[in-house]
Amino acid sequence: MNALIPYRIISYLLLIIAAFFSIVCLLMLLMAFANIALFFPFLVFSSVIIYIITSFIFFIKVVETRKTCKPQLIKLIKICSFVTIIFSLLFLVNGLFTLYNPTIINQFVHEFFAMQKNNPATAQISAETMIVTLKGVMYFMILFATTLLIHVYETYKLIKQYNNSITSNKQNTTLN
Repeated sequence: MNALIPYRIISYLLLIIAAFFSIVCLLMLLMAFANIALFFPFLVFSSVIIYIITSFIFFIKVVETRKTCKPQLIKLIKICSFVTIIFSLLFLVNGLFTLYNPTIINQFVHEFFAMQKNNPATAQISAETMIVTLKGVMYFMILFATTLLIHVYETYKLIKQYNNSITSNKQNTTLN
């Protein structure tokens, strides 16, 4: 059980991030009603949130309390984990590419300030502050994507290890 302490810590940290993402996801849903192009990112973020929550439920229910779970939970974990893997790989590759090409961030910031030159709110923010903030966001997304990939891998190992806990009956029994 001590070998699962890193998994447990990562799961709790991902739950905190999922709570923040759920707020962002609700805002995306409201904006998706006005612009249908935002519906796809809403679905991707929702799948990542659902994966984090369902994998945590699996961990608490099956690994911690030794109860059985329904096959629907495992199916939901597997479906959402595929979307999570794609999401993580895209963010990881995109973040690494952007950080290894700092001209992309500089060009983006300069174009942003050129388009917003008449806006008084952007006059208070310097270009250097914006660049540092964007790099910080990229580092966070790289760390988050890597953590998600590790978590998905470990979750699949746990699903394989506790495969006998998947049952189709409706009662939650304790495993022997």
